[in-house]
Amino acid sequence: MNNISKVFDELIKTWNQHDADAAATYFDENISWRDYSLSKPFKGVEEATAAFKSYLKAFPDLQLKVLNKLVAEDMVAIQIEFTGTNTGPLEFPGFSFPTTNRKVVTTDAIFLKFRNGKLIEVHDYPDVQGMMEQLGLQPDHAEQQQAI
Repeated sequence: MNNISKVFDELIKTWNQHDADAAATYFDENISWRDYSLSKPFKGVEEATAAFKSYLKAFPDLQLKVLNKLVAEDMVAIQIEFTGTNTGPLEFPGFSFPTTNRKVVTTDAIFLKFRNGKLIEVHDYPDVQGMMEQLGLQPDHAEQQQAI
């Protein structure tokens, strides 16, 4: 296992332990975290850490399970399973949804770039439709297709 793979595994461990401060130690000071369901990226350690804390507020029991991982030089590509119960609001600048008290199980495809052992760039492609359906905030797409 190369060094980047070890760093990545340690980073995921901090997420699953809900330790935002420990996760932040793996962020480069110029990190750019782009969640493609949101209008703009999180820039810098402070914004990236605040985003993580927003997820924890909304899903205090969140867990990430790596389903697939590909490591090449300074890049990691993953498919993760995200599970959690929505017991608080999820709030980002320009985007929020209310507490639903529902459990979700969804997947993300994420591409991460490291520099000098620190996370410098993240491109996150979450299954927003699936999450919103499970939270009851959007009609079930499969049911809509059957109605046509």
